Amino acid sequence: MMKKIVSVAVMLLMGGMMAFAQTATLKTEPLGKALADDFSQKFIGATDRGVVLLEYSGFAYLHTNQALVYYDYAQNELARVDMGKTKETACYGGFVNGDNVDMLLMTYDDNGMKVWRERRDLSLREKGERLTLADFKGQKGDDFFFAMGTSADQQLLAGVFVASRKTQEPEMWVGLYSRELNEYWKMKVSTMPFTQVLVTDSGEVVLSYVNEKGLCSFMVVDGENENHYGFRLGDDAKICETSVIRYGDGKILMAAAVQEERRSVMPAKEAGPNIDRIDIYCYDIESGKTSVVKHTFSDEETARLRNDKDKSGLKHHWVPFGNLQQSIADGTGAYVVIDQQWTVKTDGMPSDFNRVGMMVMRVSADGKVEWTRTWRMENNVHPNLRGIMGYGWQPCSDGIMLAVATNAKNVDAPEEKSVKPFKPTRQNAMLSVIKLKANGKANRKDFSIDDQGLIGAAHCLGGDKYLLMLSGRRKGQFAHLELK
Repeated sequence: MMKKIVSVAVMLLMGGMMAFAQTATLKTEPLGKALADDFSQKFIGATDRGVVLLEYSGFAYLHTNQALVYYDYAQNELARVDMGKTKETACYGGFVNGDNVDMLLMTYDDNGMKVWRERRDLSLREKGERLTLADFKGQKGDDFFFAMGTSADQQLLAGVFVASRKTQEPEMWVGLYSRELNEYWKMKVSTMPFTQVLVTDSGEVVLSYVNEKGLCSFMVVDGENENHYGFRLGDDAKICETSVIRYGDGKILMAAAVQEERRSVMPAKEAGPNIDRIDIYCYDIESGKTSVVKHTFSDEETARLRNDKDKSGLKHHWVPFGNLQQSIADGTGAYVVIDQQWTVKTDGMPSDFNRVGMMVMRVSADGKVEWTRTWRMENNVHPNLRGIMGYGWQPCSDGIMLAVATNAKNVDAPEEKSVKPFKPTRQNAMLSVIKLKANGKANRKDFSIDDQGLIGAAHCLGGDKYLLMLSGRRKGQFAHLELK
């Protein structure tokens, strides 16, 4: 069937955006069945012929079964293979590399932990021998752990393997792998607690941990050496959340969401973090010194993150459910994304999931806040379908790109006014494609997608090409987005 080319509905220059040269095209594939939310599937990759997904199924929302499925772009099933029970084999995802589908899998039980690559061809038959990344033996009472991270350009993957045995000292290994999950290096490192794995495009792996007293610990591993660094966060306010956003140019950058004073307009059990500002910490490795830039939300930023009217007479500048949603590092700095997310409960059961507002902060390589841009958004779904609001920014050739579905009635909304709420699959929608450069210049195009929502973030296929998964309540389709 011929692909339908969706014409550009409107070119907008909203939110103070300045246009730069950009052409975007969106090509939608034939309508098929509704695509499940991204908690029922995991995107693996795409070919010229179709899309490979890992699908979960089972009783209610337990998703105890998993299958690898290859669909053509009209949603005809080309191949399917059972991947077993999730409690028996954990799948961490994978990549389509040419004619190969490379999956990262793990088993864990009382006898130990095994992590391996399973290679399949495009008919999803196993191809060659399984490639073992780690194989730890143990006994009942031993504990094992695996964590991973990928580089921003999706070309590198790091694995962290931890074994804590009752009769031996704990051991910890870090490995760096290609997209094909071939090993570049693997080394035994000192054991340390960590909550984040950051992988640079050049192949360094940064493990980080922040304790309850605000002491930040980092280990940087490069295949030959491990180096340890640390500093303490300021104690003038409550740190609600932290995230390492960049390692490079001899510096470690960390963002912290901060609450300046304790207060809430809701019962404590329902209140959010009520953040007032974002602090950017810059640790200079050579000098051992730490600097911090504090960015308190302005009245305009607060209003737009809350979807209140500008100059609405706000008596406070905190963001009730603000969080550090995402960061993307590049050669000269990093982008930090802040929005609001919360779940409403009715009679003790989740009834509404909300994402409201979005701010992008540009941070230089030495930790300076160069600019911010804030967009109004207000999206609402049932919590079981929150994957249909799982949008996220993606790197592109000269900045970052966001594809997000929004209420079609917001197309001409004045930037100083509140936007109308959007309930995916229940209202006519526009797909907004925003491209943002490191200098703050931005451009936006909107495409009509009828009553569909966007499942998850756009999936980068390389060369400023992306695959989108659009779905309504009864019908869905794949779509190709390309920036030129």
